Amino acid sequence: MRAQLSRQRAEALTALLRRITPHNVVTAFSVMQLLGMMSAGHVTVPLGLLHMRRLQRWFIRLRVDPIRQRQRMVSVPPSVGPDLAYWGNPHVLSVGVPLGRNQHVLIRTDNRAAAAYINRQGGVRSAQLLNIARKLLHWAHTHLLSIRAMYIPGKQNRGADIMSRGGPRQGDWSLHLELVKQIWLRFREAEVDLFAARGNTHCALWFSLSSRDDPPLGVDAFAHRPWPMMRLYAFPPVPLIPLREAGSLVGGCAHYSECEGCIHQSILRSEVGGFPALVRGVEFGPHCVHIT
Repeated sequence: MRAQLSRQRAEALTALLRRITPHNVVTAFSVMQLLGMMSAGHVTVPLGLLHMRRLQRWFIRLRVDPIRQRQRMVSVPPSVGPDLAYWGNPHVLSVGVPLGRNQHVLIRTDNRAAAAYINRQGGVRSAQLLNIARKLLHWAHTHLLSIRAMYIPGKQNRGADIMSRGGPRQGDWSLHLELVKQIWLRFREAEVDLFAARGNTHCALWFSLSSRDDPPLGVDAFAHRPWPMMRLYAFPPVPLIPLREAGSLVGGCAHYSECEGCIHQSILRSEVGGFPALVRGVEFGPHCVHIT
């Protein structure tokens, strides 16, 4: 079953299209009539909205007063010819669209404009976005049953946002929350995260490598010595590990010379590629969490 324009509506639309052709001079009111009929019938015309956009963009830029300038004469530019030809195609007006589609492709994006241009089959503000939407929707019309876009706020789209900027930075990595819970359960919970970001900190108090995070304890833990007299947690970015002084970052101990209970072992290093080996164990001293 398909939804189609009625015969009377299709005939009225075709008659209007015969008068409104490129290079012809017509009244602004006749163009408004055509746009109104297209808007009313686009749901039964495949890609109907998309093939109105050139006409809409041109007419909007004329700044015609719909009440006082109805009889204003306007010249139809060649640029709107493809849209007029599409709507004037008898097959396009008669083929209709299927009813009861039950398969969809949903695009999730944190770009409001992109979502709008997909869902509304283009727009009139940006020629570049309209061209992109035209290519996408033509492809989707051929290969998919339907396509829709959903706007996702940036804070809910963090993974895709990171990947679009070249992948996670070293400071974006953190231990999985379930592993951290196991560490807290076994050794007690740390209170200060020395190397964190707003999106991956495991403690209420933390340092960051970026001022954009507005960290509660400041930017760059190395620039804030001595560290708080609290249990510290350190999961440093890989590039920082070779720069540490011997013993200063092992387990993140802020009181190495005072902490008699500290288990001080060097982080096992792998010479292959210069990266550190996997964490071997975790221990607590009186003031700190040791990752060794």
